[in-house]
Amino acid sequence: MADSDKYAVYDEQDTTKEPGTFSGTKFHDIMPATGGPGARLAARLCNFPTNHSALRMSHRRWLDDYVQPVLRSLEGPWVDFIGYASQLGPAGNNYFLSSERCRKVKDWVSNYSSRIHWNVQWPKGASESATIASNNDGWWRAVEISIYGFKPPTAMPSTMGGSRDFEIRYVVGGSVSPGDLMDSPLPVPGGHGYVFEITDKKNSEKAYFVHGQMTLPLLTVPVFPFVGGLGANSSLPGPPTPFHTSVPVELHDFEGTATVFQNPGVSSLGGNLTISIESDALARLGAVLRPSSVLTVNTSSGVLNAPSLGAVGLPGTLTMWGAPRPY
Repeated sequence: MADSDKYAVYDEQDTTKEPGTFSGTKFHDIMPATGGPGARLAARLCNFPTNHSALRMSHRRWLDDYVQPVLRSLEGPWVDFIGYASQLGPAGNNYFLSSERCRKVKDWVSNYSSRIHWNVQWPKGASESATIASNNDGWWRAVEISIYGFKPPTAMPSTMGGSRDFEIRYVVGGSVSPGDLMDSPLPVPGGHGYVFEITDKKNSEKAYFVHGQMTLPLLTVPVFPFVGGLGANSSLPGPPTPFHTSVPVELHDFEGTATVFQNPGVSSLGGNLTISIESDALARLGAVLRPSSVLTVNTSSGVLNAPSLGAVGLPGTLTMWGAPRPY
């Protein structure tokens, strides 16, 4: 690659041997990239630690030194992210890893400007990685970022980040243990609380969110095949409740503070819950939920009796489990 040493000064002196890397193969932490036509700046952030999404210090330093001044100099910058993972590990985990790596880079970059248009955010998992299953080279543990000073040719409704049209659905609640979701090949949450599903109608994606005292396994793509009884005092999934936001947001923006209320009259025959979503991300974006900031979520039957919420509600954190998935 031409000028591949351009950002070599940012390399960390890391002597850790990542599993599966080929002897003698070395990639700088920051590799130049061409990006799309007209890109002001493009690079590939390589050598993410195996099975992790956290940015290296070299990534953060380069973003601060190069991306920050470019974004702040532009009136309406557009940013693309493409995430990658190596062939090592299950495909579902690799998709999640590439998505989380994109999200972590975006979280860091979002501090630079309030005028950024988030365009393509494409987690590719291991779909383009080396075909040899043991190849875990740092080139594939990466995120490519491209910055434009105008709306790029890649901007299409299906790839532009953010939506205003969503649905929320109650999935399961009560005392949940791994045995309750008997057909799932993956670890499931355990404890007391709720699982909700939020769907992005515009981008045809959905994600699961957990609220309450649930313990979450890491790096899994959740599957909820409901067969038979579901946990002590739990219910079957309910119908979706549509809602809107005043400005475009993404699914992970719903993560954060939320309070769930169990309304009077809920019984084994069904009923509803209400949830107030009060995340800091929504507040920063100036996003207001419509038709109301408190959403009514219907259950089908057997809604949980414990923990008892009443009018006080159950405060806590709404946490997205895994990465968004197509629906």
